[in-house]
Amino acid sequence: PAAGWKCPEVLRSQASPVAGINYGWTATLSPEAAMRVMTAAMAADGTIALEERSYLETFAKRRGVPEETTAALLAAAQAGRIEMPTPSSTDEACAFLRGVIAMSLADGRVDPVEQEAIAACAKSLSLTPRGVDDLIKEERRRLYARAKEAIKERG
Repeated sequence: PAAGWKCPEVLRSQASPVAGINYGWTATLSPEAAMRVMTAAMAADGTIALEERSYLETFAKRRGVPEETTAALLAAAQAGRIEMPTPSSTDEACAFLRGVIAMSLADGRVDPVEQEAIAACAKSLSLTPRGVDDLIKEERRRLYARAKEAIKERG
């Protein structure tokens, strides 16, 4: 089945309901579920980078999530007490995968432990390692293009 796998539309979406940061992958999730995905992904490598924390806090503010919720999730992540929520549908699994990739790239790199978290999410979608690499490359290109455009706008 993996050889014939096609990227679901939800993974292709570049829609951004919030200017400047692509949260399109959260469309099928509640803000709290999206934040659990992000905190689980950011804690996967045992380190919460400043860029990852900033991404999460910006998301929380823009989605109206109370600061106490954000603080509690960050504390749980730092203590190693947070796990990836279980997706209830294929659409949710796709959104989780997109979110794990986005958070893993928040600090500019995907380390081996983050790669394992991405692979675990991808497994439920029968996505090949090459397919995962392609999604990571796609997200990197999108981030690069966004950064390039932001620099041009500041001009």
